[in-house]
Amino acid sequence: TWIHLMAIPQTLLQNIRTGLANYTFTQPVTLWRTIPQRDGIGGVAMSWTKVASFKGILKNESNSEQIISEAITQHCSWSLVCPVSLEVRQDDRIYLDETTPYMLGMYFEVAASDYGKTDAIVQNVDLIQHQTGA
Repeated sequence: TWIHLMAIPQTLLQNIRTGLANYTFTQPVTLWRTIPQRDGIGGVAMSWTKVASFKGILKNESNSEQIISEAITQHCSWSLVCPVSLEVRQDDRIYLDETTPYMLGMYFEVAASDYGKTDAIVQNVDLIQHQTGA
């Protein structure tokens, strides 16, 4: 038997993406990236710049604790499902709601992203949780 596969029309694909963004992406997050800027004395300084605010699906994948030199260290891995059109790069940071790199608290470092490498209707991003401050 012969199976004829048809491509999904672009308008239908866009409607599916819009529906996912409107109805399933519920966690407000902000994407930040380091951008080189002139420091005014002939050099370059890296500074954090807000790239986008959007909604996604944030979920915890694994947690672990280790004792190293009598100190407990934690490692928490998370994943973020977000719009495929949003450019998310390795080493970007994800903050919840309206927190920023200049505030104490939790943030997520982007470990990997499938931006530009997928034909899916969503983008999958691997995150590592960090905490600044005490």
